[in-house]
Amino acid sequence: MYRPNSGFTGSDHFESRLYFEDGAGKRTFLNLKVNVNVVPSL
Repeated sequence: MYRPNSGFTGSDHFESRLYFEDGAGKRTFLNLKVNVNVVPSL
C-alpha cells in the first residue's frame, strides 16, 4: 500500500526488484517501477 507523507502532493515513484527461482535453480529478476501522481483528497 502506498501512503504519501501528510500534506504531500505531486509526482512520486517507488521501485522494487522481484526475484524468482524455479525448481531447477534458474533465476529470474524483474525490476518494477511505479509512478504515482498524488492529489489532494476531496
